[in-house]
Amino acid sequence: MEWSRRPAGRAAAGALLLLALAGSLRAAADGDEDCAPRQVHIALSDDPSKLHVSWKTTGANCPSEVEFWPERWGRASRAVGYSFLLSQRDMCGQPAASNAFALHVHRAVLEGLSPGGGYVYRVAGGGEEWRFTAAPRPSADGSFSFVAFGDLGDPNYAAAKSPGAPATIARIHNTELPAGLDLILHVGDISYANGYPDIWDSFMDAIQPVAARVPWMVAVGNHEYSPYDGDTPDPSGAPAPYDPSWGNYGSDSGGECGAMVARRFFMPDAPRSRGNAPFWYSFVHAGAAFVAVSTEHDLAPGSPQYAWLSNELASVDRCATPWLVLLLHRPAYVVLPHRSNREVGDHLRASIEGLLSRYAVDVAISGHVHNAFRTCPVFDGDCVDSGGDGGSGSSGSSGDGGSSGGSDGSSSSGGGGNSSSGGARAKKGHHGGGGGGGGGGGGGGAHGTVHLVLGSAGHELSEVDEDQDPWLASAHEAFGYGRFRVEGRERIAYELVASENGAVLDSADIRPSAAAARRRAEACAAAGAGARAPATSH
Repeated sequence: MEWSRRPAGRAAAGALLLLALAGSLRAAADGDEDCAPRQVHIALSDDPSKLHVSWKTTGANCPSEVEFWPERWGRASRAVGYSFLLSQRDMCGQPAASNAFALHVHRAVLEGLSPGGGYVYRVAGGGEEWRFTAAPRPSADGSFSFVAFGDLGDPNYAAAKSPGAPATIARIHNTELPAGLDLILHVGDISYANGYPDIWDSFMDAIQPVAARVPWMVAVGNHEYSPYDGDTPDPSGAPAPYDPSWGNYGSDSGGECGAMVARRFFMPDAPRSRGNAPFWYSFVHAGAAFVAVSTEHDLAPGSPQYAWLSNELASVDRCATPWLVLLLHRPAYVVLPHRSNREVGDHLRASIEGLLSRYAVDVAISGHVHNAFRTCPVFDGDCVDSGGDGGSGSSGSSGDGGSSGGSDGSSSSGGGGNSSSGGARAKKGHHGGGGGGGGGGGGGGAHGTVHLVLGSAGHELSEVDEDQDPWLASAHEAFGYGRFRVEGRERIAYELVASENGAVLDSADIRPSAAAARRRAEACAAAGAGARAPATSH
């Protein structure tokens, strides 16, 4: 269905839309509450001209339709999707398999969007209109903003477990959204429902005011997926449970085994990529390529996920998308005293750190450990002098009002907020192998990745010891999230924001290393040669 839509007041525009929808959509205003959409949220597609929309209804046989139109002027269109039943029968273990529930998940893909354009949409059965901005085309010079965090949790049912969640959700809604937010990255431990569907519903309701307007992209954590022990098919397709003897893996999902996150979140799954969304997949936004992996599945060389990751990192066009960001729930670098998580991190590093260096991954964003910390550009436990533009892969300041020992190759003075605000406990960094602002950093000339662990969005906080490894640049015991500004190909500006009062607890400029700059130059040279090559006749 299409019709012309011209600028009008909100009341007139609403009347026009309702008139066009009459007889076409089943509206809650007609008394059909079973078809009223709830938990509306959007996600990027593999194409900037498309957008994924998801929601739930309690009733069956409700239309899976979305009406959308350009924000300023243009024709309105309809996307017709599909729905499916999600119930306890999809769960693999206890208590999830015994907690009876039934809901209908709807998915639709909005197509024909103008990249970067503003749009309004309305889901069938509901009266609320939501605005979003379509993803831009890939561009090395594009700038955009995003926030990232892990371990958020439900602010209502699970408030005792996630005391920081209300402030984090409110801060993102009230501060980041009005300032211009393009993307949200939630790197696992999403609702902490642990097999209780009411907690999932409460969480999805709580994030709707933000997630209906800004793509909410997820990675899978241990509270979404745990070693599979049920008779129902594993939604990830894993042939056997992953529970290595050296790990601290367990039944943290409460029998959900990935079914809830896989059914509720509609992540991109490009045919070219051959991913396994939402467990491992990739997407592009402006000048950055994001690659999400599951640390709840095998990532060792020889595993299907390792093969996919290696191929995916190798295939990133560093000319069009110069920045490369890895998303994973469990971190490869872990602060003391979290020894069991450090052992898992050591195995992760042994499995994939060579890939991160080989393909010059700029940033790795994790959660799982319930505090927030930043490393220097690091490889194999040593800070690396990146030798890139500006001489340092990451220069930062910790908001403790003093000197944050810049183990990232520079010593920088603090400034950016009072770390004691909002229950924060700041830990100063330590000079590492690349300290003192000069060459000779560790890692044998390898590329160093900046690891940001942002597991303090909601869950009760965990402590950080005073004595730490030299790779630690900054650590804070405070509820918060990461705020990022990608500024063309030059830098990613990072800030750790306190959820309670908005104070900036830590900040860093992340710039391309020499290895990343080489990969960019090689990709652009190859693209230029391809453009100049004469056509081959057949």
